[in-house]
Amino acid sequence: MVGVKDGSLKQLRIYVDGVLENTVSATYTSGFASSTANINIGHRDKADDPSYFKGSIDEVAIYSSALNAASITQHYNNGLQNKGYCQVSLDKISLSSPDIFSSVGNSVNGNQVQLNWETVSDLRDGKFEVERAASSSNSIKDWQKVGEVDLSMPNDSKSFMYTDNPNSAGKFVYRIKYGKDGVQIYSEQTEVEVLPLEYVLYQNYPNPFNPSTKIRFAVPLNTKVTIEIYNQLGELVAQPVNTIHEAGSYDIEVNMGNYASGVYFYRISAGTFSDVKKMMLTK
Repeated sequence: MVGVKDGSLKQLRIYVDGVLENTVSATYTSGFASSTANINIGHRDKADDPSYFKGSIDEVAIYSSALNAASITQHYNNGLQNKGYCQVSLDKISLSSPDIFSSVGNSVNGNQVQLNWETVSDLRDGKFEVERAASSSNSIKDWQKVGEVDLSMPNDSKSFMYTDNPNSAGKFVYRIKYGKDGVQIYSEQTEVEVLPLEYVLYQNYPNPFNPSTKIRFAVPLNTKVTIEIYNQLGELVAQPVNTIHEAGSYDIEVNMGNYASGVYFYRISAGTFSDVKKMMLTK
């Protein structure tokens, strides 16, 4: 669609697919001839405004004069290849997150995470990809694509939703990526905590280790948790945890630099739950 303002004839002309569809009379002020006057492209205020624009703009070209029907048709057939017509061409418009996303949020139901996001305008093409990463107090690691929402079908909604099922409890960070024609725009990140449904003691990592390793555990209720470390003789050598923990997943770092190489056992006690795992210290 091409709109032409012709100040000499005091006309507005609208071309669709290179064909003149409508001509209306228009009266312009002196500002129309100004070289510094603003130009509104894709103007939209509200749905009941006659100048309301709904859709997407794929190409923008600004001309130094009002083109006639033959010129419009030639441009329609040749695109921006004919540079003689085009005073300024905008091949790609630089976008940032606020241009696409107005909000991103989440809710948790059991071990399901529902992501909800709103867009600034109706998007008719491209796609959203949902990415997830494990979150800790120090870093966000290993972004992974967990799903996508395709916009190839017509869609009049600015609201979108995706449900993810992490395979473990813990804290996670999500972000939404919008992609079209090689351009990628990321939303702001939203953090969520999936609470465990049962008591779990995980294998330490790394294992074998020297001199430090991490022990991870999860509790579904506020519980006093005790973790004890024993040598191969069954002797207690350390008690890194002995306090009440709220429901959630936890990682503790254990430094065994003062102990000899060998096999050790770590045991968790939380309410009626108890479990033991083996770990290897190698120096």
